Amino acid sequence: MSDRMRYFAVSDNRTVKARKIEAVLCDALASEGIRDRRILDLGCGSGHIAEYFSRANEVVAADVIRQMRVPESGSLKFRRVDAAELPFEDGCFDIVLYNHVFFCSGDQAGQLKEIYRVLKEDGVCYFASANRYFPIEGFTRLPLLHYLPHRLFQRLSRRIRKTDEALFPAGYHRMLGLIGEAGFALREYTGEIIRHPQSYQSEYSFPFLRLVPNCLSPTVVFVLRKRAGGG
Repeated sequence: MSDRMRYFAVSDNRTVKARKIEAVLCDALASEGIRDRRILDLGCGSGHIAEYFSRANEVVAADVIRQMRVPESGSLKFRRVDAAELPFEDGCFDIVLYNHVFFCSGDQAGQLKEIYRVLKEDGVCYFASANRYFPIEGFTRLPLLHYLPHRLFQRLSRRIRKTDEALFPAGYHRMLGLIGEAGFALREYTGEIIRHPQSYQSEYSFPFLRLVPNCLSPTVVFVLRKRAGGG
């Protein structure tokens, strides 16, 4: 198993994750279901989430390398993409899934602008990411490691994880700033999911997190929409 497959193409609980994403999107779109949409799963990893949505939608599963563990079909196609520029026309997707990919990008601002470009004017992006403000680093499970200066964090993180894959932790306010600069308005779901996990099909229920401000949550979840005059 390659380093990237081990860390970024996991298969565990993918259906549960997909149902959580679907519940958030249905709430944001005031819809009972996500059907007949054109969806981009950016950073698709194993492809299980893309496959889930392809049962009722046309889905493009995209990543920098092919690591899908599900077969392509008439409604599910894989597309290799460059980390900087997406090979899609302007305004061609109804929904972009950007699920825990942000911290893998060395050009986070550029990737958000590309997502903005390929979304239709009334399209939405599901955005979820680990939050640097939470004191436990998500991959190593070590406290405060990601608070170190970037170069030192990269060196230690790679050694501990035994991989050359780089991570680019971002805090809550940096995410908000880059999302706004890309031209998006957002609705936050972080607190709603923590307080009402069953409503959002979340597999996690940690009552103590209800006392934690959104900005300190281990994971943040937003739904992004194009803002008038953005981009």
